[in-house]
Amino acid sequence: MPVTLKIPPRYIDGDRVMLPCHRTPGRYTMPIPVSLLADEATALLVYRELGDGWERQERDLLDEVLGPAAVFVDVGAHWGIYTLHAATAGAAVIAIEPDPANRSMLDAWLAANNLVERVTVVAAAVAEHAGTAYLRRNTSMGHVLVSEPPDPGATYDRGRFAGQPVYAPTPVVRLDDIPLPAGRPVVLKVDVEGGEIAVLRGAAALLGSGRVTHVVWEINDAFDAVGRLLAEHGYRSVPLDSGNAVSTLG
Repeated sequence: MPVTLKIPPRYIDGDRVMLPCHRTPGRYTMPIPVSLLADEATALLVYRELGDGWERQERDLLDEVLGPAAVFVDVGAHWGIYTLHAATAGAAVIAIEPDPANRSMLDAWLAANNLVERVTVVAAAVAEHAGTAYLRRNTSMGHVLVSEPPDPGATYDRGRFAGQPVYAPTPVVRLDDIPLPAGRPVVLKVDVEGGEIAVLRGAAALLGSGRVTHVVWEINDAFDAVGRLLAEHGYRSVPLDSGNAVSTLG
């Protein structure tokens, strides 16, 4: 939805907005080029963070359940707002993001907050089967993974991807194949624009291990299907007003 941004001057540093954490401004900063505010998804993120906070319930949950003993796996990390929140809560973080432009911002945010050594970045998409697929890029959010592009030669005629291919070949991994620190509780976040059930099908061993205490996932149109899959592993799922759900083990 279109939003009207009123950014306090103290948050503007030259050509960047130095967006602070919604709850504790000194906790971390998210530098965003002013030029990207024309992107609707970016404007919405900034608008909500300056208000009550982007997906505040979910991030408050991270503060409750994460600490130095935990591992946070951020599937569809985007620019890293969940990753920053988890890393500054003390957890070891694995941030998985397939889009190079998003990873560039993620790297910049980690560097700006001296968190590079605390976060492992995986340059891939996640699904049920490992291999190669195609990422259909949208704005800065909303990328969709497809097995074969319907129009392989399509390019963008405007926007931030102008002149670039619509469909980009992308490596795909399974969560069960990603090594995690042994013996530590895991909190999992999955936001992959409709591919959540494929991600979780590729994490059967991890979910069955009893190590994953919470799963935060975007509902899209598959709440019942994803809820049933997680219930088979002992999770209770509750939808949130944000369009996400939280599944808790036990």
